[in-house]
Amino acid sequence: MTRHHSDFPINLSRLGESDLRQRATAWSLDRIVRALGRVEASLARIAERPGLVVCMTRARKRRLAILLEDLELAFLDAAKHAAWLETALMGEAGHQELTGVLSEDEWQVLGSYRRERLAEGLFMIQEGRRILAKSKGLLAHLDARLRDRDLRRGA
Repeated sequence: MTRHHSDFPINLSRLGESDLRQRATAWSLDRIVRALGRVEASLARIAERPGLVVCMTRARKRRLAILLEDLELAFLDAAKHAAWLETALMGEAGHQELTGVLSEDEWQVLGSYRRERLAEGLFMIQEGRRILAKSKGLLAHLDARLRDRDLRRGA
């Protein structure tokens, strides 16, 4: 996956919760899922390298947790909005509004396009849920390793 800095302009050392939440809520569902994927990749990289866990600070781990939580909230909002919008587009009301404007053939073409968009939206929602679950698991694993590290240092 190519990294696009403009897609996800967040400096973890300067992360502000409200700032991130405001930025993320304006993003589209696919952009949020891409951002979640990058967080997941970062967590996986950290978790698989013992040297990174040893030098990781609690503050950085907390920033990652906040980032994941804020992206999750933005994802849930975007997924809810996407589902509502797709339902409205697929509904009978949409058909009635366009009955006098489109021929039946045009309506059928539009219907297949909307079904395709609905399938894409549902896939994006499923992918986001999968990434969130994996990221939360990685974060919990990382937290346990940090606790173990801190206990060994204290002993």
